Amino acid sequence: MTEMLGRLLGGDLYAVLSLATNAELDPLVKIITAKLTNFLDVKDEYKRYQPNHRNYHTLIGDELRLYGGNSLMNLGRGVEGPSYDEIVANVCWKLSVPYEKGRTVENEANLLDIFLEQRWRTLNPAERDLLAGAAREAALGKTSEKAWYARSGAAALATTLFTGPGSAVLGISLLDPSYKVTVPCVLHVAFLRRKFLEEGRAGADEAKRPSTGEIRVEPVDKSDEASTTSLELHDDGGVRLLTIRDVPNMGGRQWSRIGDADDAGVGRLNSLVQAVPALGTAAEIAGATGTRYMEVVCNGDLMKAAKGGGYRAMSRSGTKITEHANLFGADKLSLVVNATALMNVASVALAQKHLADISEKLSALKKEVDSVADFQVAGRKAILTSSIRYFEQIAPAVLAGERSGGLASRIEDCEAKLLEVQDHLAHDFAKAIKELQDLKDGSWFSSSEYVDAIERQQHQLNDLSEQQIMCLRARALGWQLLCEFPDGEITKRRRRDDILASLDELTASGDRLRRMDAALREKLRNASSLWSASAMNSRKLGIMRTGDKFLTKLAEEGGRIMEGIKESEEDRSALQRPFRMRLMIEDGRVSAVQPLEVAALA
Repeated sequence: MTEMLGRLLGGDLYAVLSLATNAELDPLVKIITAKLTNFLDVKDEYKRYQPNHRNYHTLIGDELRLYGGNSLMNLGRGVEGPSYDEIVANVCWKLSVPYEKGRTVENEANLLDIFLEQRWRTLNPAERDLLAGAAREAALGKTSEKAWYARSGAAALATTLFTGPGSAVLGISLLDPSYKVTVPCVLHVAFLRRKFLEEGRAGADEAKRPSTGEIRVEPVDKSDEASTTSLELHDDGGVRLLTIRDVPNMGGRQWSRIGDADDAGVGRLNSLVQAVPALGTAAEIAGATGTRYMEVVCNGDLMKAAKGGGYRAMSRSGTKITEHANLFGADKLSLVVNATALMNVASVALAQKHLADISEKLSALKKEVDSVADFQVAGRKAILTSSIRYFEQIAPAVLAGERSGGLASRIEDCEAKLLEVQDHLAHDFAKAIKELQDLKDGSWFSSSEYVDAIERQQHQLNDLSEQQIMCLRARALGWQLLCEFPDGEITKRRRRDDILASLDELTASGDRLRRMDAALREKLRNASSLWSASAMNSRKLGIMRTGDKFLTKLAEEGGRIMEGIKESEEDRSALQRPFRMRLMIEDGRVSAVQPLEVAALA
């Protein structure tokens, strides 16, 4: 962690100001200089450099702190305002927002979450700037308690409290901090801090930055060849097309366990292992114990080379050629040199990886469907459950090569039923959103029952969204199985596009989640309590945080489904491009495979 990141996470005011651009500092300067009593616009640095605010960002922080205390107390501190943490706590107190002294960043987050009209993650940069300004204005409006209570329906009582001795009852003093400066400024600093942390502007550790999800395949490292044994295939021009070599344990990427040792596909993988003379005879490998690893690297188009005149095969130990093709037994060489056979073996490895992946996802999805105790319509659960069970049943056969028209037809039947469920869920979701938007607060002094109704509606929307993502997961797995069948490419592509479009609505910026969050926040903004504003805001925050966690989980699940579709498509095109395939061999048989990596290989 860099020093600046530590300061940013620790609630340091000056760390935020030092990272801000002139445009980002400008709202603070305008708020401060709008007050006739400010000292900023008489400072030499301001006169010399403005509007290049970065040159005097420390003075901006000092001025904000002065406005955070009253004049007499500032004199007692040596003409210095209170700490920024104290200012944030005072602003939270003024606005009845829950806070805890010493937890500056968390207190800022509470302010943002109360006054931002939309969920942070749903906003693009331009929207964030716009709504940050709206949040400042909304918070500033709350500093006028008289107007606030009037809006909540207690105008007569508010008039009494704010006239004559009423202000003394509320503890309002002419020596209070200038909230017209501190409230909007703290909201803006809170906005900037969250923005900078998300952007990584403070120089966060690379390990903590989000992964791009890209797979980068490095060329075969020739420096490793001195300590490995390998089999190579070259074309007639001497270009190396294929390398099969012994490697150490390749950590970092997940292994997918593959099927039964008696399966025909796994048997072909075992034959590939045993066909590499440099790595031991078939008998030696078959009788081996323990775990070893092999890597298959295809650097070129094997089929093209075969049509153009065939291959030259050689075995290496380190940098030395130990055997040429004519030294191989015909039974071994035929498996490795025949391009169709080799690609078939790679296809088997890929199919086994897909089977392990699909089986794991189907099993997890079945458990999640079973855990949902109360589907609003029982028939939906039955359709999801029956589709998952059928996909589990046929997946091993389909991925082993059984591609009958009957199987494809049953997959299509499941798709039609799942689409029907998805449409019903979308209809019920729109209805639940409308019910939330139509909620009215009929109380004068406390919105507790109104907030209860909002929370019930939130639970209903969450349930419907969760069922929707389950339905889309099942459709995506059905699509993966359908893609194993020949032909029908237009149907496969259009189905993929439809699933992705539906998933896009469930991303952080998707239309479904934005509407859900916006409706929830709009209703919560109208909730109030004359006698316990802080408790009411605490409850609002709890509902929003619960919603945020759920929406984040939902968006992440949608992202994983999208990534699974993308990976499946990449795998299917892998065998037409250079690829790297790693195998785990346990007791002489292939037991696991890592996902194919595709790139231009040396």
